[in-house]
Amino acid sequence: LTQRRSFTEDYCRAAGLDFWEDPTNFLRGQDDPLRTQVRHRVLPMLQEVLGDRVIDALGRTADLARRDEEALAGWAAMALSRNPDLDCTQLADLPLAVLTRVLRLAALSAGAAGGELSRLHLDDCARLVTDFHGQGPLQLPGGIKLSRQSGKLVFSPLQTPDGKEPKR
Repeated sequence: LTQRRSFTEDYCRAAGLDFWEDPTNFLRGQDDPLRTQVRHRVLPMLQEVLGDRVIDALGRTADLARRDEEALAGWAAMALSRNPDLDCTQLADLPLAVLTRVLRLAALSAGAAGGELSRLHLDDCARLVTDFHGQGPLQLPGGIKLSRQSGKLVFSPLQTPDGKEPKR
């Protein structure tokens, strides 16, 4: 992210290295993938309004966000290892950014479908800790149920009406 494409291409040419060009880089229509539209429409507009340094600033921001994510993910992994039975009193002491990462890790470990587990799901899970008022269990992608029982969060397989676990 810290190097411009032109620099990378020039470096590869000088070093005699082949590089691959993504064909979507050359698309220019309304129906193109969003990342292509951002590259060809939004970034040039940002440069026009904010100047050429905006690209470098976005790269620095992405680097800071990556560092923050690494720290929060590490904190979440440590918090889960110290509270594997998901005691809500302990979970409630965590900042929301860490709590939702703990809940994501626990849900994935329980078999939730990671690609379908959204922020909205995790926000609902967090409310079982931060705003519990007797609400019932949550259904998570991948055939997983999350409930609060005796002050702890419990992940379990969903049961179909015939009493069997759904196919995953």
